[in-house]
Amino acid sequence: MTLEHGCPPRQESFQRRDSSYDQLPAWLQRRDDLAGNAKRLYGLLTSAQRTGWQPTYQEIAAELCASVRSVVRWVQQLASAGLIAVRRRGQGLTNILTVLALVTSG
Repeated sequence: MTLEHGCPPRQESFQRRDSSYDQLPAWLQRRDDLAGNAKRLYGLLTSAQRTGWQPTYQEIAAELCASVRSVVRWVQQLASAGLIAVRRRGQGLTNILTVLALVTSG
């Protein structure tokens, strides 16, 4: 069964998020070097970090109605742009994705 927007219904374990929306800062919306879904992922990770939720790639894929491979690609884009850090834990444990603080001058 799929919902009207084409995304399969979420499993119960994926419904841990407290907020019903994610905010995207204007500076991020104007960036041309990131895919639109990478920007959505940044918003999701910002919300997750604020609430203490550490999503797996599978949970992110379900939230964004995408494949895990796409999530991996967007994570790489955000990490290459210096917007997030990825801590690989190995041994079957999930990676920790951290939104980095932006340093601005002035």
